[in-house]
Amino acid sequence: MADDCAGLIAGMACRGVCELAPSTRATYIASVRAVAVRCLGEVEDRATRCWPLLSARAMAWAAPRVDTRPAVAAEAFEAAVRDRTAPRAVRMALGFAWDTVSRCSDIVDEARGHGTSARGPVLLRQMQVRPDPGGGFAVELVTRTKTSRGRAVPIVAHTRRGSPATHPRRMGSARVLAKWLGDRRAAGADEEEPLWRKSSGEAVVTEDIVALLQRHTHERVSRHSIRIGSASAAVAAGLSVAALATLGGWQSQEVCRQYVRQALGGHV
Repeated sequence: MADDCAGLIAGMACRGVCELAPSTRATYIASVRAVAVRCLGEVEDRATRCWPLLSARAMAWAAPRVDTRPAVAAEAFEAAVRDRTAPRAVRMALGFAWDTVSRCSDIVDEARGHGTSARGPVLLRQMQVRPDPGGGFAVELVTRTKTSRGRAVPIVAHTRRGSPATHPRRMGSARVLAKWLGDRRAAGADEEEPLWRKSSGEAVVTEDIVALLQRHTHERVSRHSIRIGSASAAVAAGLSVAALATLGGWQSQEVCRQYVRQALGGHV
């Protein structure tokens, strides 16, 4: 009965839920689940059977929406990363997001538990420098991303060239971050402090990264612009869509291709 009720509620509500932002959608689904629990009069541990079905149906019907505006030129990203008037942590976060073709939201904060909309800053202890079996070294951030279903996954920037694991137009974030991390830890930084920490002590947020890039382009910048620009530049520089999907952690080449734009903004 609980599963049937959850499925019915999901079917009725899901069309509207599809239009909400991901974090708002998760909050809405949690609220629907709570209503189902109360209506059924079931205790929480039994009613949790509703949750997987409700979430799965909602997310299956919510087709991913990708920003359709043109890709911001790679030169704008390069200028932003070199902009010394901006906080160093913001510039390095942008460079790391570019090199790993990541959502900036995935590298600056993370969900505080599966099935919740609460988020907090990524911490210093979550990024480490390690040897790269293929040569050189890599900087690895282990975090819960938007699509990792609550699991901690690695986001990695490498120093070695000519590998599908390396962006063909990388900003060199691995070397810069390795030195920065070493200096902070040598100075006795607390491993529980925000990874991307400004000199003021505040944690970098997604809006900081978007605002920095906006200063260096006439194109209107959104949260998707970082990933779209990086993906487009990588493919234009010769990286295959298959390799790009692996580099950026996409679940399929089809979804990955939506982020790749031609020079004038069309889809490849």
